[in-house]
Order: sequence, then structure tokens, then C-alpha cells
Amino acid sequence: MAKKRTKKPKISYLTIDLREYVSRYVALSQADMYWKGDCPFEGCESDDTFMLSDHLHIWHCTSCKRNGDIVGFVAHKDVCSREEAYKKLLEELPISCK
Repeated sequence: MAKKRTKKPKISYLTIDLREYVSRYVALSQADMYWKGDCPFEGCESDDTFMLSDHLHIWHCTSCKRNGDIVGFVAHKDVCSREEAYKKLLEELPISCK
């Protein structure tokens, strides 16, 4: 007997400009196809170790080894869980969930 295929729910993704959001906290300068700046997180004192990729929507600090997406950035910045960071983004940005 063949398995019944269930319909997957439609998920709509909202793209938040990572560079625009991170530039509120970090002075970024363009370096080829990436953006770089000083790491905004506590305990990381190195200059120009924070890298951001617009096309991949990720960031990485080569000094403190932290990395992630926009939710991860908020979680590290505010020292909270990913769930709390997601809620903070929903409150802060004009995003509507349906």
C-alpha cells in the first residue's frame, strides 16, 4: 500500500536585511563581497574580526568564533535564547506573522 502524501503547509519567508540590522550596532566597511567591522560582543576586543555576508545572510567573528544568522546575532548581543531573540525581533521590526 502506498503512503498518502500529506500537503506541507505553505511557509512564507520574510527577508530582513542582515547588514542593515547589524549596522545599528557595528560600523561596517565593505571588503570585497563581505562587510567587516569590530566585534560587538563582550569579551572580544579584536579589531576588524567581524565579517558579514549579505548573500549568505550570515556573520562570523574570527576572534571569538561566534557566528550565525540574524536571530543568532540578537541572541548573542542580548545574551538570551534563540526563542527570546526571535520574539525581540518580532517586537522590534515591522513584521507580521500569519
